[in-house]
Amino acid sequence: MAKKKKTDDIIFDELKRRADDIKMTGFELSKIAADTGPRLGKELAKLGKQKLEDTLATARILSLSPKHNLELLEKLGKLKKSGIISQKEFDKKKKEILERI
Repeated sequence: MAKKKKTDDIIFDELKRRADDIKMTGFELSKIAADTGPRLGKELAKLGKQKLEDTLATARILSLSPKHNLELLEKLGKLKKSGIISQKEFDKKKKEILERI
């Protein structure tokens, strides 16, 4: 019976040690989370704001009327004809405008 008691004590001590280790690990992880949480929250808010601004800018572009896009194409043609922009620049912008129509 004494041997059984000793074995139980060893098992109990080992379980207690493991529980203490787990508790310490949990404490350390919670400290890391508390330290990094506010910084990550600010970064996420900044990214969210930027995505919203990008989406609004895209919506503004897409909401331009077809008439406005045609006027842009005419102006673009005049810029190319007068030599202010190259054929390559003209083609690139023309493609962008036509994709919006």
